[in-house]
Amino acid sequence: ARSEGPSVLWRNDTAPGAHWLEIALTGMLSNRSGIGARVRVLATLGGQPRWQLRVIQAGTGYGGHDALEAHVGLADAGSYDSLVVEWPSGVRTAFGADAADRRIELVEDAATATIDDGRPAPGASAPAALTLAAAGGIPGRGPLRAIIETPRAIEAVIELIDAQGRRAADPIRRSLAAGRHEVPVDPADSLRAGVYWLRLAAGTETRVARLTRLR
Repeated sequence: ARSEGPSVLWRNDTAPGAHWLEIALTGMLSNRSGIGARVRVLATLGGQPRWQLRVIQAGTGYGGHDALEAHVGLADAGSYDSLVVEWPSGVRTAFGADAADRRIELVEDAATATIDDGRPAPGASAPAALTLAAAGGIPGRGPLRAIIETPRAIEAVIELIDAQGRRAADPIRRSLAAGRHEVPVDPADSLRAGVYWLRLAAGTETRVARLTRLR
């Protein structure tokens, strides 16, 4: 039996004249294509403010491939009010109002997050420094724990994100006093081989560390 149906070509007969916006992403801390990023655009459509969401995906169906650019239809809006990109690494990029009907190319700003060694990048500010440690001293193997150092008490949310921007485990929430803390992230040692991001959110601040899991 054939698993592929007949090919179909769709023709767009929509009347021209509506406004639009196209956003192309280049990841620096995240994957190069920005797969997993969430792009939100706020515009006033028909007199009503409305947020639209696009998620950058590599493919959603058999034999097909999504565009790696986020295309947003803006109807009668000749401009947008806000543009927000949430990258897989945890970096958040936001812009104010600007004109529609154009292509915007955005590069992830590594200076707003933590580089792989857990130290703040130049110009970054955050309440905690986040690093990773593997039990047994074998890099990339063994149960994982997040080592968090903070100069003050924080409400921490810890997430483990895979290379496609999906959660690899349930978020961990902890109330942490000032000092050094070790929080188990994958105590069962169940992660598959691959690249992951460990993300710490504390209030409006975010720290990110990269992990490569070996098998």
